[in-house]
Amino acid sequence: MIEYVQGKRNAEQHVIIIADDKNKKVKEQLLLGFPGADTLKVTQEEKNIGINIEKLTELLSEEADNWVFVETDNFKLVSSVSSILNSMNTKDRKVRMFTTNKNNAFDNEVISNSHLSNLHFTYPSVYKI
Repeated sequence: MIEYVQGKRNAEQHVIIIADDKNKKVKEQLLLGFPGADTLKVTQEEKNIGINIEKLTELLSEEADNWVFVETDNFKLVSSVSSILNSMNTKDRKVRMFTTNKNNAFDNEVISNSHLSNLHFTYPSVYKI
């Protein structure tokens, strides 16, 4: 997936990585593949997990397309992040969402397929077309 995105990417995209604690290794691999990428910390409390919306807003570029990697197996985080990114995906600010591991969290019934579609959600697949 990293090689695929590297092949599609040019200097016009801004990469942001959102990875929870369980996905530190993937985050490190992404940072190696995209050395200039920004990262956003995932905060986890007893039953809640999320991101700082103000910090994300600061990181998103209006000049370049924003390619955001979301690395988690927590459906609550996927739901929250995809909803936030969808609301920030406007005519003036382009946002696209990626993951290196499309697990069950992305298929949960609380995840909006229209949000994923609006974000041109991209993930690796074992099926070839």
